[in-house]
Amino acid sequence: MSISTNNIIRWILRIFILVLLQVLILKKVHLPWDKNQFGQIFLYPIIIIFLPAATSRPFILCLAFLIGITVDIFYNSPGVHTGSLVLMAYLKPYTFSLLEPRLGIKIGQESAGYSFGFAWLFVYTSILIFAFCLTYFVLEIFTAFYIVDIILKTITSFILTIILMSFYIVIFNPKI
Repeated sequence: MSISTNNIIRWILRIFILVLLQVLILKKVHLPWDKNQFGQIFLYPIIIIFLPAATSRPFILCLAFLIGITVDIFYNSPGVHTGSLVLMAYLKPYTFSLLEPRLGIKIGQESAGYSFGFAWLFVYTSILIFAFCLTYFVLEIFTAFYIVDIILKTITSFILTIILMSFYIVIFNPKI
């Protein structure tokens, strides 16, 4: 698979814009009814989720590490974003393979997200985002004593993130 210079520039620009959006705008979003800040919105994982399926695994893991460490610097959270994003990047091909047999999707097949159907894309994204959110809050809190807080934060952030990502999918129709 040959990647053109335009695609590389487009991906670099997309990464830059989404990371900036995350650290400059979404970091400061606090819902008025959420005094304990259970709901956080994460948009930057969409970079890893919508990388082409044929992208090599080492490249995806290195990119996830670099993006995660960049976000960690702005959030002043030592390794929480990095660990969560790298785990999600590691799970990406397994999630794709998990959904493949039932739907007849071949790894390496690059097509518009809607050709798989919105339901498939929603399930694929949901699995990866849930894994990301759960890992994020387990690493952030890092004790079983606050298991209820971890679960509440994971569910609330998952719902908010999926809503925002659904808008992204509808507006930009990304390719996988």
